[in-house]
Amino acid sequence: MDALRGIFNKLDLVMDGESAIRFADAEVLRVLLNATVGTYNTIRKVDKDGDGMLTEEELSSLITLSDRNDNVYSMFRDNTVIKTF
Repeated sequence: MDALRGIFNKLDLVMDGESAIRFADAEVLRVLLNATVGTYNTIRKVDKDGDGMLTEEELSSLITLSDRNDNVYSMFRDNTVIKTF
């Protein structure tokens, strides 16, 4: 931020809200945005506020990368679109 302020000294930078985590591969973000957490009647999306971005707090609710309760399969299995993490 200080480097930007040094270059754009007349720019008023407004930082409002939490920082989102950026993923190099858009497909990884897509999979994680569709991930759910919770059990039975308390299931919800990881993206708690539905803004299409994931914060550290939202991702901390994701305790496994499995899309099954028995943790047998990864939510990324058979995904040939992902190029990099």
